[in-house]
Amino acid sequence: MTSTDISTQEKYETTLVDELKDIKPNEYDEFIEDYTSKHDSKIVVKLEDKGIQENDNLNVLINNKEFKNEYKIDDNSIIEFNSNGIILDSLEESPEKEATEPINDEENTAFTKIKDKVVNTLFGESVAAASSTKTKSASNSRIAYSVYGTKLFEAKIGADFTYDGTKVTAQRTINYIKKYFDGGLWSVYDKESAVQKPSDKKRVAYQSGTASWGLSVYGVGIVIQERYIRVNVACDEKGNITKSSILE
Repeated sequence: MTSTDISTQEKYETTLVDELKDIKPNEYDEFIEDYTSKHDSKIVVKLEDKGIQENDNLNVLINNKEFKNEYKIDDNSIIEFNSNGIILDSLEESPEKEATEPINDEENTAFTKIKDKVVNTLFGESVAAASSTKTKSASNSRIAYSVYGTKLFEAKIGADFTYDGTKVTAQRTINYIKKYFDGGLWSVYDKESAVQKPSDKKRVAYQSGTASWGLSVYGVGIVIQERYIRVNVACDEKGNITKSSILE
């Protein structure tokens, strides 16, 4: 693409970002689909000029290099435009509140459960879940769109974290990978979700998997896109929430 083409593409991107900043986060997804259906990016125009349609293999290059432009929508949401399409990455975090139960890992042993029950019976739940123990919920999602703005798939992980300044535990509340694009061949496989425990001071909940889609030519399946995706949401012993994602 020429420098003029690149400038036109970036204006398309920044206009979308500016409009997203004026609406509520829960409206971002629907707005992106609506905006891209009504406005063609310079990349789409170039592809169609070459006779490339939405279901074809897309690998958009600028000056013979793959491109990536990333913009911050708000404190918890980022949108990325790259050679394969558009990515919306969002974090949700609830306010901190007092914990009503003692700290326990997601996979409790029978002994731990019995011990906690005895403690609660003898000393009251308020002792077991001391006033310094806090809890909050957090989730991280990543939605992938084609360069045409068609929503392809979404991965999301959510967890409840309980922490007391010394240690933290987690219980998953939501985890999935959803596919939205029904054209051609579609599959989501190798899905995994768990809570990782790097140390007493950190828990990482994650959802991962691989999505592939393509076309069938004369009854023969040809996979033209395959992407590994992983979303993480983590918390430390002080209740600090972080998120990260992989899409490759």
